[in-house]
Amino acid sequence: MAESYVPIDTHNPGQVLACLGLMELTEILVGDAEGFFTEDRHGQTIFRLSGASSQPPLENSLNFLNQCSIIPFHPENQAGKWPEDSTSSPVYPSATGKVTERPICLRTPNHSILMTHWACGDGRETCKTFAGRQDSLQLVEKIMDSFKNLFENTHSDLSEPFTHDPFNQLTILETCFSFDARGGHDALRIGTSLDTQKIPVKISPLIELLAPIGLEHARPEILSHGEFRYATWHHKLPVMLARLALCAPKTFLPKNEFKFFRCHFGDDKYYKKCFFAKQED
Repeated sequence: MAESYVPIDTHNPGQVLACLGLMELTEILVGDAEGFFTEDRHGQTIFRLSGASSQPPLENSLNFLNQCSIIPFHPENQAGKWPEDSTSSPVYPSATGKVTERPICLRTPNHSILMTHWACGDGRETCKTFAGRQDSLQLVEKIMDSFKNLFENTHSDLSEPFTHDPFNQLTILETCFSFDARGGHDALRIGTSLDTQKIPVKISPLIELLAPIGLEHARPEILSHGEFRYATWHHKLPVMLARLALCAPKTFLPKNEFKFFRCHFGDDKYYKKCFFAKQED
């Protein structure tokens, strides 16, 4: 089994969610995904990921994202302005059936990855960060275009910067899900409005793609006042247990095998964005 070592900032919730997204991708692409958070000899936090393949699982995931097509779903036997290339689904995970909340499938000839966490109609917390006229399909398309352009422009032996430090390959995104905390700015906190001043902020398109995949079968613990809590785990876990460890590690891990982090989604009622977290004692 090959391993990948991904440097991360555990105080950035988008990076932790993206690590879970890498596990989900690895499980679907090659199977036997296992991962955990540790530190190297310099004190840098590393996410160690393995899968049932001779190729490092990070490279498998990057290849998939660089090659996949984006397929939207629409509900079966329901009228609507659905895209011509959308796929009919008898099980449409949306309580409202809104066009702007349509589920997405990332597809290659051999594999399919779902993105549906914003459209769940089964009682789960959606963690939906976009609103208004923002459309899930357009969001994914624009983020994917930015990722592929950045990936191909840095290409050298499977885009070497991505394989060594994937979450720090940054670009300016016109629109995003706002999981990468480096884009989580507000006027009160920094003393000015970046939106009003038209100051561009660089974030990771890879995080913006992987975090929704990580949320497909897991959720952080949603608290009051727009806050949420998530955990990192320090024991090698399969993806089924990693999903639980994200929000409820106390249920099966010793106290010294996990850390909790608390952050918030901002004060806007409709548009949410992840801010940097603080580790809990």
